[in-house]
Amino acid sequence: MTDHPRLVLLAVRWARRQTRGHGVVLAEPRAWWTGRGQCPDVLAWPSPAGIQGGEGSILVEVKASRAAFRADRAKPIHARAEDFPGVRRYYLAPSGMIRADELPPGWGLLEPHGSGAVLLRGPVPFALSAAGHAVETRILTSVVVRWQLGAQWMGAEARFAPLGRRPADHAADLAARRGPVQMALL
Repeated sequence: MTDHPRLVLLAVRWARRQTRGHGVVLAEPRAWWTGRGQCPDVLAWPSPAGIQGGEGSILVEVKASRAAFRADRAKPIHARAEDFPGVRRYYLAPSGMIRADELPPGWGLLEPHGSGAVLLRGPVPFALSAAGHAVETRILTSVVVRWQLGAQWMGAEARFAPLGRRPADHAADLAARRGPVQMALL
């Protein structure tokens, strides 16, 4: 099974290992995205010690099809890379779907492996502009705002339940859409 929601869960697991369990990992922060024409599938930051050590933020774009990967080339992130989040950027795609020589400059490549992902090619870190850092700051600030408003954090999925919904209700909706195989990953 290589559908997008399952691949996002694998990317979340991989990002958690990269942050050594002491960072912040967010899945599809759509409600927090503040323009720039793109919503990352997974955005993560290592512990503060890791950030000071120069590792920086991690962005994972999940592509479940060749068509989605080809369409991604037209996104603004590839024209003005410094203005977007993610010091280290990766694609996660089904095995063999993307070749390393097809990657945009500086991007790494991950493929599913068991209940996680394996690194096939490492990225070259991007130097973010003030605009790129501002987008990361707005995303993190919005997480704090949601928490202060009482949104319930769904740790296994690295996302909040929608405001006003109980996490159990939201989880049941997700289970109905995703099926038992994907939910077993949580």
